[in-house]
Amino acid sequence: MRRSALWAKQLLRSKLQKKVALNIDYMLQVPGKIVLSGWVGSRTDPATSISWSNGSTKSTLESKLFKFTRADVIGQLGFQGESHCFGFIVVIDGLSDVANLVASVNGISFPLAGQKFNSVTSPNIVAGQAGEKGALALKFIEKNDVASGQVATATAAITLDPEIMKIQTELGTLNLHAEDFVERARAGVLDRVQSVWKKRTSKPNPVRVVTHGVLPDDPALSIIVPIYGRYDFVQHQVASFSDDENFANVEVIYVLDDPSLKHEFLVTCEGVFKTFGLPFKLVVSTQNLGFAGANNLGVANARAERVLLLNSDILPSKPGWTQDLIKTFESLDNVGILGAALLYEDNSVQHMAMEFRRDSSFPGLWLNHHPCKGMPWDLVKSRGVTKVQLTTGACMLMKKSLYEEVGGFDPLYVLGDFEDSDLCLKVLQHGFDIYVDNDVVLYHLERLSQGLVSEDNWKTKLTMLNNVHQLNKWESQIERVVEE
Repeated sequence: MRRSALWAKQLLRSKLQKKVALNIDYMLQVPGKIVLSGWVGSRTDPATSISWSNGSTKSTLESKLFKFTRADVIGQLGFQGESHCFGFIVVIDGLSDVANLVASVNGISFPLAGQKFNSVTSPNIVAGQAGEKGALALKFIEKNDVASGQVATATAAITLDPEIMKIQTELGTLNLHAEDFVERARAGVLDRVQSVWKKRTSKPNPVRVVTHGVLPDDPALSIIVPIYGRYDFVQHQVASFSDDENFANVEVIYVLDDPSLKHEFLVTCEGVFKTFGLPFKLVVSTQNLGFAGANNLGVANARAERVLLLNSDILPSKPGWTQDLIKTFESLDNVGILGAALLYEDNSVQHMAMEFRRDSSFPGLWLNHHPCKGMPWDLVKSRGVTKVQLTTGACMLMKKSLYEEVGGFDPLYVLGDFEDSDLCLKVLQHGFDIYVDNDVVLYHLERLSQGLVSEDNWKTKLTMLNNVHQLNKWESQIERVVEE
C-alpha cells in the first residue's frame, strides 16, 4: 500500500476512535457577542465544562454557560447519561468572527471553522433549544446583555433556497404532536409541499459525468453513493475500498446532490484518486434532487446488473464484504433486497432490520423501528441471514432491473426519509422478499455530522409529512405486513 494511503487509513481509524464530540446547532451574532447552542459528549470520562479561545491569538475568551439535558443525543448516540453528554447555550464576549473560535472539551480542541450550523436572528430561537428550560435559557441570554427583542444579521452557514423556504412556511402550519396532524397534513399541506418539490425536480438537469481511472468493462457490482454536504466522507470510503481486491470488479459511483459544493467536490475527488488509485465515477447534478432522486440518477448511470445503494457515511469493517453480500444474494431464493448489519463506531447496533411500529408521540403514523438499536454487538445473538419486513436505504443490494421495474425510490419523499421502506413495500408487492445478512458488518456514522433538532423542528415535521405520504400509499399493505 502507498504511504499516503496508509496515512489516510490511520487518520480514519483515529476519527472512528474519537471519544469526545462537540456539535454546534445554532449561532447568533450581535455586536461584540456570539451566542451558540449545541451539545458535547464523551464516551469515556464525564464531559466537563467548555472553554473558548481565539484561535488567531490563542487568548482565552470570557464566556457564560447554560447547561441542559439532551436526551435525544444521549439516546441516538449511546452516551452513558447526562454526566457524559449535555446541551449548552454559551454567550461569548469579545469575538466578532466565529471562524477564529476554538472550543476545548476535556482537553481536546474543536475549531469551529468549517463546521456547518444554522445562523439565526433571534435569541428566542437559540433558547428554544433548551426545551422545557427554554424560558430559563432566554433569561440567561438576556442577563448577558442580549435582549430578547434584539435582531441580528444572519450569516447562515446553511443558505436556504426559495423552494425550501416555501416548504418551511407550509410546515409552519402543522403541530407535529397534535392528534390531528395526519388529517391536517392530508387536508392540503402534503399536496402543497409536494407541488413545490415536483416543480423543483422537474427542471432541466443536465448532469456532468467525470471518470477517474479505468473502470471495469463488465462490473459485478455498481455501488451508488449520494453526496450532500459531507463530501469529505469520499476520502474515507475510497481509502477503505482501495484496500479490498474485490473492488477491481466494482463500479463505484458518487452522485453529487449539492451543486453548491461542485468545485470543492471535484477538486477533492481528483486528489482522492491520485492518492489511492481506485477508479470511480462522479455524476454531478445541477440541482438538489434529494436522497431518492440522487439514488435514481446514480442507478441510471450504473452498468452492472447488481446495484448496491450505500450511504456516504458507511465504512466496511473488513475487506471482502461486497463479495460476501453478492454470494449471499445469489444463494437466496426469491430475494428482492439484501441488507447488512450496521454498527455505530462504538460497536453498538444501528441496524439489523427495520419493522413498522406505532408510536404514541405521532398518532396515526407507522414509524420505521430498528430492533436491537443501541445494543452492544457482542450481546446480540442473531447472526446469519434473516428474512425481515424492511431494510434501510443506507445499504441495499438488489438487481438494477428490479429497481427500474418498481420505479426506484419515489422522489415525492421530499429531501429524504421513508423512501427506503417505500421501496421495500414495492418489492414485497411484486412478490419478492427482503433479507439482511448479519454476517456482513459495516460501520454507519449516522447523525455524527448534523444537529438533531432545528429551531422550529421543520425537518422533523418534513420527515413525518413524508410518513403521511407513505401512509396514503401503503396503509393497508403495512397492516398486512405487520400481521404476517
